[in-house]
Amino acid sequence: MIKSQNNEHLNLSKEYILAFSGGGTKALYGLAWTQAMLERGLKISEIFASSSGAAFGLSIVSGNAPQVAEDFFDRAQRHKHLDLMGFLRGGALSGFEQTNAQMVKKWASLESLKSNKMPISILALKIPDQSRRLRVWSFYNLARLLGKDISQGTQRAKFYARKIGVEPVLFRGTDFQNQQEIVDAVLASSSLPPFVGRGKRFKQWLDGGLIHPSPVCEALKKNPKAEVIAICYHPKTARYIENSLKADGLDTQKVHWVYPKKRMSVGVLKFKSVESLRECYQDGYAHGFNQELISVSDS
Repeated sequence: MIKSQNNEHLNLSKEYILAFSGGGTKALYGLAWTQAMLERGLKISEIFASSSGAAFGLSIVSGNAPQVAEDFFDRAQRHKHLDLMGFLRGGALSGFEQTNAQMVKKWASLESLKSNKMPISILALKIPDQSRRLRVWSFYNLARLLGKDISQGTQRAKFYARKIGVEPVLFRGTDFQNQQEIVDAVLASSSLPPFVGRGKRFKQWLDGGLIHPSPVCEALKKNPKAEVIAICYHPKTARYIENSLKADGLDTQKVHWVYPKKRMSVGVLKFKSVESLRECYQDGYAHGFNQELISVSDS
């Protein structure tokens, strides 16, 4: 479903900025929708992505989204655990983070990022003082309310973020010097629980989607007059983000909200089977394939 205040269809003669939110395995829906729309001729000038949307957004820039989806299905079939259990057992990363890291290392194209034909920026939240780690854990536990009540949870998360000095940071695709830096940026954006990253640039981070469920805020701040496609996974999420943007004084008139038409077959880190992941991807592709558009000749 597309919801926009001006009730316009997406127009093939225009260019749009894509705000690709996370949502764990739900981001497969957004990946498939975007792939279908690109195949139909939609023009995307730039991508802002966070959390799992960062890993899948890189595949859009690299031009290998279908291969990345198949790789994800294969890894899910073999490992079956994309939750936090690996971290809780003493591992460095959660299962989902490991999957993201492996896919990015294999599929992300440094050459495509450097060409800047479709610029991408990855949102993460920087924790400036590592001595505040215990307070960060309190922030993380509070932010888990996002799964139950996104409005209440995000408001509390923002409150604690201000108290501990968490700062939004954008990693730009053109700045990466090697494949490992791309992996580190994606892990910084999808770091649940928070972890200490690699290298001097990567200290301690929180998931980029905790405060901003969709990076549409960053997209509008960079170009307030742009038309933005904001991918999220529930109409309630879209309404909350829209109200939050208005409270920050941002114009939402040209924001087009994309979310599923029906209940999703997967959760953030939960899925019944690999078939349910495929169903999520197929639903997103079907949504994009059947999306109402205005062709160049009609505009």
